[in-house]
Amino acid sequence: MVPEKSAFISYRRTARRAVEILVNDLESIGWTVWFDKELATMGGQPWWDTILEEIRLCDLFIIALSYDWLKSKACQAEYEYARRLNKRILPIVVKAIDPNKLPENISPIQTIFYNRSDGKRINREQFKILEKSLISLWPPNPLPNPLPEPTPIPLVRQSPIAVLLERWSPRLAIAGLLAVVCLLLLFGLVLIGTLKDVLIKQTTLEYKLTYQNNETAIALQASKAATIYVIPTLTPTIFGTTTPGNTSPSATISPDPKTQTSLSPLAGVMAVPWVSVVDSGHFEAAGIASVLMLLKAYQVSKANTLADMQSYASLSITTSAQTLINLAKSVGPLTLTMAQNNGQSIPITQTLSGYITQKKPTIILVDYKKLAAKPFFNNPYLSPSAQVVGHWLVVIGKDGDQFVVNDALWKSSDNNGQGGFQLLLPSSALESAYANMILAPVNPLP
Repeated sequence: MVPEKSAFISYRRTARRAVEILVNDLESIGWTVWFDKELATMGGQPWWDTILEEIRLCDLFIIALSYDWLKSKACQAEYEYARRLNKRILPIVVKAIDPNKLPENISPIQTIFYNRSDGKRINREQFKILEKSLISLWPPNPLPNPLPEPTPIPLVRQSPIAVLLERWSPRLAIAGLLAVVCLLLLFGLVLIGTLKDVLIKQTTLEYKLTYQNNETAIALQASKAATIYVIPTLTPTIFGTTTPGNTSPSATISPDPKTQTSLSPLAGVMAVPWVSVVDSGHFEAAGIASVLMLLKAYQVSKANTLADMQSYASLSITTSAQTLINLAKSVGPLTLTMAQNNGQSIPITQTLSGYITQKKPTIILVDYKKLAAKPFFNNPYLSPSAQVVGHWLVVIGKDGDQFVVNDALWKSSDNNGQGGFQLLLPSSALESAYANMILAPVNPLP
């Protein structure tokens, strides 16, 4: 179960039903949730002061993402204040949205899809993804001292029709639109009748032509007014996970990306499956496992499991960078290039960010003993007596100023069933542990 935490949900009222479902699901796994369900009717400074106070008190700032949220000045002001408070931010898509149209300040953040086009309850698979994401959250950051200046109350000017549409439920909104269309049609018919009376005094041919033209215009106007544009629901991206408790070599690789939906750029994470060396007992084979992860991601691997890699390289010896490059060619083929960045002229974090932008997952060498971040520093599979532990990690994305990595040195059941899949590694910890070696693919992911 997720430990009891407090969350603030920023949303637009057009997504009220979806937010209520989300709130119920969060509360069912131990979260205390606050969202503006009463104070919006008050408005003014007292309402906004309460909003800001709840943002300061929360452990997690949740964005109930929709097109209307992106257009809301109040929602943008809430998000900006949470960002300046260094709050953990989790965007959750509750209404269908095109990820390519997200602003730059939202698109790099890992996002969860939690919407249903029919308005019914979320399926169990989506619920598990939400629960797992909450479990893997990093600890909340302390509030800055001194606190930033409170965000001024947003000046939101809406037309009366926009206010009504926002407060009505979607069904009532549709009914209201249909009523407006009917009134327009009725007005058009009355106008046509008036025109007929005026034009009757003209010749029969002229009358008929004029009447027909007006009928055509009114029909076209009605057709346009009654058009309803439906945005298709996006299929949620499901990342590969291992099956806890199953220690067979074939179970140590997450599902093949061929069977998954295309990775959304919302998450900022590339679709790279995870391979465990602990499940199969080959602790020295982290480099070989890292190559296998990239081969599976690029869909060019002749091997399906770590055990299959024994036909190409020994799993009982530590591998060099050149060995891994040769292995990628023979099992793939996949061409890797070797880069040595000492972090002095260009920070290693900047180099890795560039590869992520190019959609190139990279294998980097680190001193595991210097990874001063959870859960890495207390990895139970490290030798306590070792002073330096050279280890290969796969960098697959970025979330804010943290990198997302796949680490082979975990068992499938570790880290609440997450194993070493998509672990968050702070930039400062990566810089301290980096051991001056990068293996990068020549081509981006397909």
